[in-house]
Amino acid sequence: MNCKLTVFIVITSLTAFLTVSEAGAISRNGARYLRSAKSTISISGLKVIKAYESGPVTRAVESHFKNLNNNLGRAISNFNRIPSSDRGEPEVQAVGQQLKALSDHFQIIKARVSNKSGNDAADKALHFAFKKKYGSIHYQSVIKILNEINANPNYNALAFMLGRGATQKGKRKNKKSWRDESSGPATSSAFADFKSKINTLKAACNGEFKGIKNHRHYSLGIETKFGTWCMLVNKSDELIRTGLTAAVNGSAKVWLGQIDDAVDILLNKSGFIFSRTADWILKPTLLTDRIKTTIAEYSAAAGVTLDDSVVLAKIRGILAKALVILNNKAKKSILRDAGYKHSAGKIDGYVRSEIRKNWKAGNTFKKVKMYRDGYTLVKHAVTGIPLRRSRGGAVLYKKAGEKWCRARSFEYTEPYLGGGRYANKGTFSFSEMVRIQKCE
Repeated sequence: MNCKLTVFIVITSLTAFLTVSEAGAISRNGARYLRSAKSTISISGLKVIKAYESGPVTRAVESHFKNLNNNLGRAISNFNRIPSSDRGEPEVQAVGQQLKALSDHFQIIKARVSNKSGNDAADKALHFAFKKKYGSIHYQSVIKILNEINANPNYNALAFMLGRGATQKGKRKNKKSWRDESSGPATSSAFADFKSKINTLKAACNGEFKGIKNHRHYSLGIETKFGTWCMLVNKSDELIRTGLTAAVNGSAKVWLGQIDDAVDILLNKSGFIFSRTADWILKPTLLTDRIKTTIAEYSAAAGVTLDDSVVLAKIRGILAKALVILNNKAKKSILRDAGYKHSAGKIDGYVRSEIRKNWKAGNTFKKVKMYRDGYTLVKHAVTGIPLRRSRGGAVLYKKAGEKWCRARSFEYTEPYLGGGRYANKGTFSFSEMVRIQKCE
């Protein structure tokens, strides 16, 4: 039975008998139909829930509507079959008032659920229209980057678009124990494409698809949570700044990792470190200027001004601490303790000549020592004929303006000429590793 029509019958019936004053016993039929109406209300759990008359139309509201729609009509139908002679009974009037309240409540809930169904259809259409236009992998990749940055501000997601690599992985756990925790020019083409896609999505989110939400049935992951997409692109300026800061920190970590390696060697090994890292420790501006350049490149590529003061202060503090460790190692190091104690003979002059010819000016040469006293022969694996002989050594020199000397190892090789003879002057292969030490 149509509940709206039934409500009218209930109201008419109640109004017609409100003035009846006789209070006799309810008839058998009246009692039976009253009992049926009350039983339907009780068993079905029909009740007025005022909270559902406003606010979001949740699944609980929809379930409440279905219950009223399925059972309220039956309760009203039973009530309307109560004989008119029984309508003046207080118990009958009480149930009638209860059904009237349920009917009014039902009409409100019905209208809200009906509107919600229309909205659901509109939301579904909007969802699939957005997906058709912008749901490609190209836009998904942009959103995934923004989503990662939003979830983890330290996530280094933008460096690859700015011409930089990701941070180092797999470093030994104890490499950073000595300090406290507290590549070419950047290019803008990849980042420009990234920003262009963000702007396209932002225009869509604030224009044609304004108000789009994540759909409860079809937004199953970030790839289809278009409401989240619009939230991310609308805060993209903030996220890009956060991502660029992480990119700068990522680049700094690469250089700090190299310093970590050097300090590990200074503390635990022979003290031979890469000459580039030694330069950074001895002349900190070499590294800090490089970092400032990187930050400037990132800023230019992204069109965002970054504050470099925090990361530079950290780098300066770490380099200062590394310098203390390097000086302590240098005080205790002399060429002999690295094994270079044998006479160089004719090789001494060759080394000096080679260095003067190929190295930068401004080096003062102190001495040349060999690691081994004699040559190591290399023979052909099948014939046994000599191929070459070699000796390992090191040159001790001092660079202009530096307090300590530097020891740099080399391998001197003479090819075999035949007849028991070797080349009078061989070739040199100098190591990229140096040790900062005493000039002894």
